[in-house]
Amino acid sequence: TLDRFTASWENQTVTATGAVSLRGAARPLNAHLQADRISIAQLLNGLNHASIRVDGTASLRADVAGTLEDPTAQFRLSGTGLEAY
Repeated sequence: TLDRFTASWENQTVTATGAVSLRGAARPLNAHLQADRISIAQLLNGLNHASIRVDGTASLRADVAGTLEDPTAQFRLSGTGLEAY
């Protein structure tokens, strides 16, 4: 079980929660990942790709459910102020 995991890098934050059971036949899976208002320019700069001229913010939500044998996933990615030049 992951009650709450937070990772921060280059002033950007991702959080995750979830649980996986490794016992029994069903082995249920339930996880959630969230990243809000991630600066694309700052992320590229931190990856040493500042020469890629992209600006704006992105948010990501991911949910995984089901079982280890039959997982399902939903992803939502949104962006605001996106510019490439």
